[in-house]
Amino acid sequence: MNLLYRTTGKINRLLSRKTPKNRRTPNPSPERVQSPEVLVVDEVGYIPFDQDSANLFFQLVSSCYERASLILTSNLAFSRWADVFGDATIASAIIDRIVHHAEVINLSGNSYRLQGRLKPQTLAQ
Repeated sequence: MNLLYRTTGKINRLLSRKTPKNRRTPNPSPERVQSPEVLVVDEVGYIPFDQDSANLFFQLVSSCYERASLILTSNLAFSRWADVFGDATIASAIIDRIVHHAEVINLSGNSYRLQGRLKPQTLAQ
């Protein structure tokens, strides 16, 4: 199985770059991102997208749609993704493709990273 794991920031850098004319264009080899059978994108929402990056991310999600498995992690509800992508329409289109054949898993509770760091009485509150 061909698996690719990237953070959202790395995906943005792989998908686009500034040209000499200071215009964003797709990377000449987007297949580096689009070819895996499973693409894992971590931290969606941690770094906001500008308009060009949001459009390129939509193209990436669309290229995976019904062709490859896509795993996304985010600490934001879908209702807040319009803020992340800067546009409710593009956020809606991305969400539509993600959830069409998806199993959405909503995790809640204490962070496993903090459990060893916090005092037991803090976790119980």
